[in-house]
Amino acid sequence: MSTVIVTQDNISSEIFHSSVPVLIDFWSSHDREKKAYASLEEISEEMKGVAKIVRINVNDEPDIAYRFKVNQVPTMLVYRGGAVTDTIVGQADKGTIKWLLGDRV
Repeated sequence: MSTVIVTQDNISSEIFHSSVPVLIDFWSSHDREKKAYASLEEISEEMKGVAKIVRINVNDEPDIAYRFKVNQVPTMLVYRGGAVTDTIVGQADKGTIKWLLGDRV
């Protein structure tokens, strides 16, 4: 598995101190599609070293969701240079995610 599960214990190292852009995938075990998760794994492998993808289960980590003002799932945020630079509410295709993480050509 290439994506990382983020909790209160590792949020600082995995997101706030990351040297590469981070896609934060906020999800819930109640409404997560397996297809979307598989796509995130694929993107994570393809962008290894350039960007990373982390996942936060809002049921397990509601304080983190609150901190990022996430009100519905799925929501994806791009965290770069100490700030959230992009937000996707709902599903996004592979090309859009890769573009947001750095392939902005």
